[in-house]
Amino acid sequence: MDDHLITATRRADHLATVGGTVIGISQQAGLAGLSVLWTALTAVGIARPTELVWTIIAATGAVVTVTVWIRARRAGALLPFFLTAPERPLAALTPAQRRELRRQLRRPGTVTEPYAALVRSVIDWQRRSTRAAVPMLVGMFLNSVGLSGSVAMTNGPAGWSLMVGLLAVAVFITVASRVESRRQLRVREQAQHDTC
Repeated sequence: MDDHLITATRRADHLATVGGTVIGISQQAGLAGLSVLWTALTAVGIARPTELVWTIIAATGAVVTVTVWIRARRAGALLPFFLTAPERPLAALTPAQRRELRRQLRRPGTVTEPYAALVRSVIDWQRRSTRAAVPMLVGMFLNSVGLSGSVAMTNGPAGWSLMVGLLAVAVFITVASRVESRRQLRVREQAQHDTC
């Protein structure tokens, strides 16, 4: 096996088991802060008792995001905004190896023996990152629904289009993530069989 592939596999294994090094603010901390800000903006807009429902929904989203951030800090599962250069698996590969790895990650049935361990490690890292991000996205969705509902109550029909747009985006993200998850599992199974 090539030295570049060995280094990239080692880096991807590290990211899959430990995660990336957070320098500065983590993704969870940034989104928790944004969620609290959106909740404050929603609460400021309360003029009628009917708008209180939207503030409660936004506050629920803020509680979810802050709770996810605190749990991720305690568990050591914070997601960095950027990976440092020594942690990036693809930085260890040549341009031709990067293209080949991307091709094998995209298509089930194309994993070859020298890349099988790296493909498996990269998919494990992606799945770890996704598991850490999904609860935060749920909280942000609740927060966005609360904020858009508050805007809709004050701006009328134009504000409701924001709500419909958010629901469409949520459905799209859910369907796309399910399709991607199934594809990753098929590629990972093949990479597992290629190394056994």
